[in-house]
Amino acid sequence: MKRRLLDNWKQPGDIMMFGYIAEEADRLDDFRERNTGREIILPLVDRVLGKGNCKAMVERAGILLPMQFRRGYDKANCKCCIKGGEAYGSLVGGVSLDLQQARDDATGKRLAYRAEQQFKAHLAYSTGALKVGGEWQLVGARYSYDYAGNARLLDRYSRINVSADYRLDREWTLFARANNVSDKKYELVRNYAAPRASFFVGVRYQQK
Repeated sequence: MKRRLLDNWKQPGDIMMFGYIAEEADRLDDFRERNTGREIILPLVDRVLGKGNCKAMVERAGILLPMQFRRGYDKANCKCCIKGGEAYGSLVGGVSLDLQQARDDATGKRLAYRAEQQFKAHLAYSTGALKVGGEWQLVGARYSYDYAGNARLLDRYSRINVSADYRLDREWTLFARANNVSDKKYELVRNYAAPRASFFVGVRYQQK
């Protein structure tokens, strides 16, 4: 696809400028073989500037390097780049801890179904068309109240969910998800059991 786009774009006599760096001599030779007779301007190669030189110039100019470089990766291809998506992956995660004391101002009682502690952690890895992830949730004890106002304790629980998406093309995605993979028994509402381990797959369409 990339070659076809270039062939459709260039016309006889066009001058093309590329940001090939000194370490990309093999890529440059391949491009020249496929584009004989074209005038190519190569400012970085002509000055024997490699990736390290370019990064140093950017930093000296006071410009912040892309996040992937600052995280220690050698490449920083954007996610929208087809080649970048195929060759490199990204790992994203996070944790959160919520501490609260939700109480009724009039009675001083804890609000129903409000845990005082909640912990969540998630991690996702994507490479090319594939994205996989998981989440872990810990919820502390909660109270429910019957019609007479008597408190009933709901036990704390934990839950692990995992998911995977595979992009078939720009608009269609195949996905799968498994909820509560450890098959825990718990209640979100008293006397109403939450679903045990479950798994489902599907296809998602999103017009671009």
